[in-house]
Amino acid sequence: MTTTEKSFNQAAVEWTETSRQAYQAVASSVVAAQERNVQFAQTVFENGIAQIKAQEETTRGLFQTIAEQSDKQRAAFQKVAQESVNAYLDLLAAPIAFYQKGLDVTRQAAQKAR
Repeated sequence: MTTTEKSFNQAAVEWTETSRQAYQAVASSVVAAQERNVQFAQTVFENGIAQIKAQEETTRGLFQTIAEQSDKQRAAFQKVAQESVNAYLDLLAAPIAFYQKGLDVTRQAAQKAR
């Protein structure tokens, strides 16, 4: 082989090696970008799931609070309704109690008069 052929072969080898290194760098860059995209998608998904779980817990707590308040309101309404009924019954019974008291006073007066 002549010097020209050796130089040509050496240049071809160097060109092939630099091309391989360039393609290797491009391939590595593409793989790294794909890994970052996968990590990004995974992070977005995980954060989305975490947000949904947090919202679920908040909503569950809200509904629990509403249920407790509803129970308290129902109990308070029942108490108010019962007190109203008791007051109305006392109002209806007042004339009878007054009449009964009058009879008792009359009996006591009659017994003392004997």
